[in-house]
Amino acid sequence: MRLLPRALFAIPVALLATASVAGAQVPTPSTAAMAAEVPEGLERVAFAPSLGVDLSRSERLASGIYRRDLRVGAGDTVRVAATLTLHVTVRRADGRVINAPAGATVVQWRPGTFLPGVEQGLRGMRAGGRRQVVIPGGVGPSGDALRDSQIAQPLVVDLELVAVN
Repeated sequence: MRLLPRALFAIPVALLATASVAGAQVPTPSTAAMAAEVPEGLERVAFAPSLGVDLSRSERLASGIYRRDLRVGAGDTVRVAATLTLHVTVRRADGRVINAPAGATVVQWRPGTFLPGVEQGLRGMRAGGRRQVVIPGGVGPSGDALRDSQIAQPLVVDLELVAVN
């Protein structure tokens, strides 16, 4: 297992729709702002066939992010402050890999830990599950983690949740 730098997953807390603290949902002021900033037209993007993106079979969140369970896990459910062991692969719509760490990533989940959309994609996921998250352009990471040219492009994130501790 490999522990990755926090900067790879970092996003401003203001982009989070909600944060779960001790099981309670704490709304943040960003929900409406984030939904208003999501560009329309993700449905018109030509995704590389190798990605297996099928928006018609995916759940569209209010923020414009799509998520689809590829395999439903039977283990513990993701929760804030838990230590997650997961495999993460981030690709552009054309299929090019942006980030695919070798081995599993171990990270303690706190609000602001992951790329925009990944936190929303992780919610409700159970250990043993696999999920695809499609993040519209404009909601992607800041130039901190990835080049600015990738911010405007949709991202396809494959998550495999190995364990929740």
